[in-house]
Amino acid sequence: MDLSQVRLPDKALYHLCGPVPFMHEIRSALIELGIPPRDIQYEVFGPDLWQADYEYAHAPASAARKAAKRG
Repeated sequence: MDLSQVRLPDKALYHLCGPVPFMHEIRSALIELGIPPRDIQYEVFGPDLWQADYEYAHAPASAARKAAKRG
């Protein structure tokens, strides 16, 4: 999503809510525009799949699980 034409207020806090892919895209766009990640909050309705995906990808056994699936 292109946020380059949107005026973003100084010292604002950003609260995202919606489907995980949408929030991920908007969060990335805000960060690219210089918004500090600490100023971007999000709320997931239902299971927090964003955090679950992150935890799964960064779990110590993650590489072993991926290798096992490949071969």
